[in-house]
Amino acid sequence: MARKAGPGAEAERILARFRSEASLVTLERSDFEGPEPESPPEPRRVAVLEPPEPQRIEVPVQESVEPARTATVEPLRPVIKEPAEPAFVPAPPSRLPLYALCLAVLVGLGLAVRQWRAWDESRIHRVFPLPFAATSSLAVEGSTLQTVDPARGLMFTLAASKDGVAVTSIQKFPVFAPDGLARTGASLWSSDAVTGRILRHSAFPPYGIEAAFTNPDSRPADLAWDGKYLWSLDRRTGTVSQNTAGASLFPMAQFTLPAMEPAGMRAGEGSLWVFDQRSRGILRFKASGILARVDSLDLSEWLAPGQAVTGMAVSGGTLWVAAQNPAELHRFDLERLEKRVKAPGR
Repeated sequence: MARKAGPGAEAERILARFRSEASLVTLERSDFEGPEPESPPEPRRVAVLEPPEPQRIEVPVQESVEPARTATVEPLRPVIKEPAEPAFVPAPPSRLPLYALCLAVLVGLGLAVRQWRAWDESRIHRVFPLPFAATSSLAVEGSTLQTVDPARGLMFTLAASKDGVAVTSIQKFPVFAPDGLARTGASLWSSDAVTGRILRHSAFPPYGIEAAFTNPDSRPADLAWDGKYLWSLDRRTGTVSQNTAGASLFPMAQFTLPAMEPAGMRAGEGSLWVFDQRSRGILRFKASGILARVDSLDLSEWLAPGQAVTGMAVSGGTLWVAAQNPAELHRFDLERLEKRVKAPGR
């Protein structure tokens, strides 16, 4: 009868098989069941072949060449320097009251100068509105002024004083719209450019017509009395006549005006003043044989734009000018006004 192999022989057989198949692995006896042999065999050393070292292949590396850098030139820009603000240095506290006082004095002086100029201007010129829409002609004797409202044919008599003018009477006038008025003491004279007549009236209301002098070729626009002669201004011919005033009206002399638009006249002491609508001023002439211009008085700064002068007269040292649109009476101090005389050619 065959003898059965023991567990030890079987283990030895299995171990021998693993040793032959796995040359790289060392089997530990502890992995198998069964009694441990008395002297376990030494583990077999298995040589493990190391893989060959990889060959080092030198690959030439091409150096990268950086492209040449192009210099970028920044455009020149103007450097604008802001002006440095001056540093504010506060005034010492002790000087501030002094500065305030100086400023107050300067302001006070400015106001005083302005008030003085306004006061001085009022001494040269004052204007008074008239109680009607339009006016024609102007006559003055002393402090009494007379002008006509052409829309209603009324004569207004005014009294002039230091403070102004006041209407003292309103009367119907026999000439509806006279172009000129003049007083000769005992009589009142009027001119009518439409009919070419010069009329003599009673000096008192109702101003009845005492005599009429007619010249159809004449257009008497204004009259002036110099104390001896009655002067008449003719718009059609542009002449001024010096007439005797009495039972008859006879021209003693005649003068030709330069190119102008006459609107009012004053005569006396060998001189003749005529207001010119074009220049808005008074042209002054020496009337002695010939008419020679002396100077002019510019009134444009006191007359409203578009305002038309209808008459002028002088009494003492006062120049009166009647105007319409609007209807006003202007009073000028001649002494102060003549300081602004404009000589010919200026």
